[in-house]
Amino acid sequence: WGVYGLVGYFGYLEALLGPVMPFIRAEQDLGYTVASLHFAAFAAGGVVAGGVADRLTARSGRQASLWGGAIGMLLGAGGIVAGPGPVATIAASLVMGTFGAVLLVTTQAALWDRYGDRSTIAVTESNIVASGCGMAASVAVGSLSATALGWRASVVPPLVALPVLFATLKDRPLGVPRVVGHDRGSRLPMAFWTYFAVVFLGVAAEWCIGFWGATFLADAVALSAPAAAGAMGLFFGAMLVGRFAASRAARRISGPSLLLGALLVAALGFGALWLAPSAPVALGGLVLTGVGLSGVYPVGVSVAIAMAPSASDTAAARLSIAAGSAMMLTPFAVGGLADAVGIGPAFALVWPVLVGAAIVAEAGRRTA
Repeated sequence: WGVYGLVGYFGYLEALLGPVMPFIRAEQDLGYTVASLHFAAFAAGGVVAGGVADRLTARSGRQASLWGGAIGMLLGAGGIVAGPGPVATIAASLVMGTFGAVLLVTTQAALWDRYGDRSTIAVTESNIVASGCGMAASVAVGSLSATALGWRASVVPPLVALPVLFATLKDRPLGVPRVVGHDRGSRLPMAFWTYFAVVFLGVAAEWCIGFWGATFLADAVALSAPAAAGAMGLFFGAMLVGRFAASRAARRISGPSLLLGALLVAALGFGALWLAPSAPVALGGLVLTGVGLSGVYPVGVSVAIAMAPSASDTAAARLSIAAGSAMMLTPFAVGGLADAVGIGPAFALVWPVLVGAAIVAEAGRRTA
């Protein structure tokens, strides 16, 4: 439960970046391009951490990585809300993304070592907590911005929570770091890299919809801008419900089969969303896509680590590269394509991404 709380702590701070951005843009008079660099820097931090987190953990232990990551992420968030200009806030986003990824990969490795074959349940449940805390971050920013405390007070909840989480976990064993050595015989197996690709494609699809979904609903489905923005709440709500369902299903269905099923549901839902003849059908497709995508990241991570159980810290770290690079690259690829051909055709790129992920997942399932 303490680790679940830390994953929720990560989810809150990660989600904070979006809701506070309108306030930062207004105060610093930023355009959309410069504002988007904050998100790119956060994602780049995950890529950086993915290359070094396992070595840091091997040298200092999981407790040091856990709390170093948690404190560093909070300091980065403080730099975002207090930074005097874009250089400072973008740098703070990089810090938050880097230390946040160290925290996240350490929790994933610790859950795998503790629960083994049942870690799919644990990782998925921890992501339920992260989703709920992410929604709380949006509520906190919106609520506090209307008070005398202001939107910057939204960093107070994690500041209060961190000492409580530390008191809960400081004396708990988190397992021995498991990393890949430097000899030729100790490399991550090909089966791991198969699921690495699935995680990359799944995160790419999730962030493309999260980033461009409202624009697609407004421009291609002809919803009003407020209605389109509000409708995205259905997607994130479906993600939360879907993760709860996935955690239940993981008790009866193997991880590889559950992952394949989630991708097929997401692909079916996105087909309905993109080809919808009416707004209600499009919104139904959006909900179905969210339910399917909700399980792809947590189940994919758990299955990928299961392919390299003797190097769980290294596997979790490399998966951070998959998620970070997907977050950093694919939404901008869709945006660039939309400038050339329009958001409708560009948004369709998500469908082959999902289908490709399902094909790779099926290949992995046959050999898992």
